[in-house]
Amino acid sequence: MIRTIIACTVSAAIGFAAPVIYGAQTFQQYVDSQLAVLNGSKVQYGVVVLLAEEGDVVYQSNPDLALAPASNQKVLTTVTSLGTLGADYQFTTVLGRINGDLVVVGDGDPGFGDPTICKARPVTQAFDDWAQALKSKGFTDIPGKLIIDDTVFDHQFVHPNWPPNQANRWYTAPSAGLNLNDNCVDLSVEFNQERKPQLFISPATETFLVTPEWIPSKARDTTIWPIWEDPQRLRVKVRLGSRPTGTVNITVSDLTLYFAGICRERLIANGITIKGPIAFQQVRQSDGSLPETLTILAKHQTPIFACIDRANTNSQNFFAECLFKRTGYEWARKHSSYGTGTWSTGQLATRQFLQDTLKLKIDQLFVDDGSGLSKHNRVSANLLAQLLYFAHRQPWGERFRSTLAVAGDSDGTLRRRMRGTPAAGRVFAKTGYIKGVSALSGYVADNQNKTRVIFSMLFNSPSDAKLGTVKSIEDRICVMLTRLVGSVPAKPAGQ
Repeated sequence: MIRTIIACTVSAAIGFAAPVIYGAQTFQQYVDSQLAVLNGSKVQYGVVVLLAEEGDVVYQSNPDLALAPASNQKVLTTVTSLGTLGADYQFTTVLGRINGDLVVVGDGDPGFGDPTICKARPVTQAFDDWAQALKSKGFTDIPGKLIIDDTVFDHQFVHPNWPPNQANRWYTAPSAGLNLNDNCVDLSVEFNQERKPQLFISPATETFLVTPEWIPSKARDTTIWPIWEDPQRLRVKVRLGSRPTGTVNITVSDLTLYFAGICRERLIANGITIKGPIAFQQVRQSDGSLPETLTILAKHQTPIFACIDRANTNSQNFFAECLFKRTGYEWARKHSSYGTGTWSTGQLATRQFLQDTLKLKIDQLFVDDGSGLSKHNRVSANLLAQLLYFAHRQPWGERFRSTLAVAGDSDGTLRRRMRGTPAAGRVFAKTGYIKGVSALSGYVADNQNKTRVIFSMLFNSPSDAKLGTVKSIEDRICVMLTRLVGSVPAKPAGQ
C-alpha cells in the first residue's frame, strides 16, 4: 500500500543527508518553487516522487491528471510485457519443414536482424545460420515452396494516429509478425577511387528495384531523398556533393515480402535450392501452437530484455510496438478462438494487467499505442510511478532499471543531460518527447548504486515554447533528489 507523507521534509522521510535545502525550505517547497515558473502558462503537469523501498509519497502535484506521456508510454509497455510474458520470455522465430515445403513461422521478434543486437554480425546472419542448419540435417534441396507465416500480428503495420508527415522515418517503422533490420532499408553513397558515386543498400537484396537518380550539386554534403514508387520499387534522388553521405534509413512498406525475399536470397546464396515460390499462409494453429506435421529444423531467439533495452535506452518505437502487440497476442490467444496481436488487443492486455496485477484504477487511462508516438495516449504521473515501484520490487527489478537511459552516460537518450552534476550516473530514467510533450520518469540511486527514489514528471503544453524550460525543471529536480539521497558510507570489508 503506497502511503502519503508529504507533510514532512524529505530528510525525515528517508534520512536524506540534508534536513532542509535552502534555509527552512523543504523538498516540497523546492519543487513547488520550480513548478511556479510555469504559473500563468498553459502548461499542464503531474509530478510524483516516491520512496523506492516503502512506496511512500514524498511529493505529488496533480498526481492523477491524465496527460500525454510521449515515450514515457514505453514504461507502461515494457513493464506490462514483463509482467505478462515473463522475464525469461524469448521471441522465437521457427524454421521448419512440412512435407516438401520449407516453413518460417514468425513470433513478432523486433530483434531479428537488428543492427545493435547483431553487433558486428551482418543483419542477415540468422538466415546464413539457418542455411548451415539445413545443410547439417541434409536438406539442401527443397522441392516445394518457402511458406511464410506472419499471422501472429495483424497487417495494420502503421498506427493510424501517428503523424502522417513523418511516415518513412526510422522512428515510425512499422511492426509485423516477421521483421528484419528494424523494417528499414539503409542507404548510403560513397565515391570510388575515380570519384564516381556508388549507392549502397543494406541489407543487400534484389527483392526491391532500387533506381538512383543522380543530381549534380556544388554543395559540400551529398544528400539522399528515397521515395517508394510502389512497395517493390524505390527511387533514390541523390544530390551529389563533394563528400559521401552517412546512412539514411527508410522504412519498408511490404514487410513480409522484405523478410521473405531476403531469407530466400540468403538461403540460395548459401547453397540451399528452393524450387517452389514464396507463399504467404497461416501455419500456426488458432491456439498458438505449431502443427504436429511441422518438423522444426532451426530457431532464432531474442530474449525479451534485449528488446526492452532497445525500447527504453534508445527509445526505439519499433521495439515497443512489437512488445505491445506480442502482449496483445498473448491476451487474445487466451480470450478468443483466434488470437492476433493488434493495437486493440495490446490495449486490452495492458488494461487487464493494471487492474488485475497492480490493482490500479484506470478510469482516466487511454492506451493508443505502445511507444507513445500517438498524441492520444493518456496516463498519469501516479500510474507511471506505481508501475516503476512494481518493477522495482520484482526479482527482475534491477535488470529493468538497467534498461533505462542513464544521466550523462555515453549511450541513451540522457547522454547530454545532467552531465557534470551529482545526478550523472545515478539517475536512471525514460525520457519522453513529442510536439507539446516532455516527460521523465525513473529512479535515483545513492552512491552505492542502491535505488532510493522513484519519480515521474509529465508536462503537456499547447506548443513547444515552454519545453526547454520544462526540461531544465526536470533536470533540476533530479539533481536535487540525487543530492538529498546523499552519500551512503561504504560497508567495511567483510560485511
